[in-house]
Amino acid sequence: MDKNIIVTRLMNKDVGAQKTIINTYNSRLFTYFKMRIKGEVFYEDFVQEVFVSFFEGVAKGKVTEDVMIAPYLFGIAKRVVFSFFYKKKKKENIHQRATEEYAVSYDFSENEKIDTNDFINSLKKHIARLKEIDKIILKEFYFCEKNLDEISEITGKTKH
Repeated sequence: MDKNIIVTRLMNKDVGAQKTIINTYNSRLFTYFKMRIKGEVFYEDFVQEVFVSFFEGVAKGKVTEDVMIAPYLFGIAKRVVFSFFYKKKKKENIHQRATEEYAVSYDFSENEKIDTNDFINSLKKHIARLKEIDKIILKEFYFCEKNLDEISEITGKTKH
């Protein structure tokens, strides 16, 4: 496949060219993810994310005729893998910090432990007492996984 012709067809929104790219690289990308991310993961989602990013790049003019298609696709795939492990590590760190904080702050015996519903209700009551800005920061950071720069834009406050 001549890369210049296929990129030109892609830039002209040729669906046949998109199908050609997908058929050519689909199994290679699937294998790439399968070799790097172990476990029960939906590799198809990762492959789809690569193609979506690639076609968005074409639509925005980031992919030109001098771009090598395979390295471009696998560059996107590499970022998808990094993003997967970054998010996974971030979630594990949050869980570990919460577990450590819970274990250090509250040393309950089995008789003193409260059930999950009581804990959740208690947590909701404590969160409800927070200032509105603190509620927004907690929600955006821990549940929406936004970074401090993004949160500062939302809140209108400095990230410090």
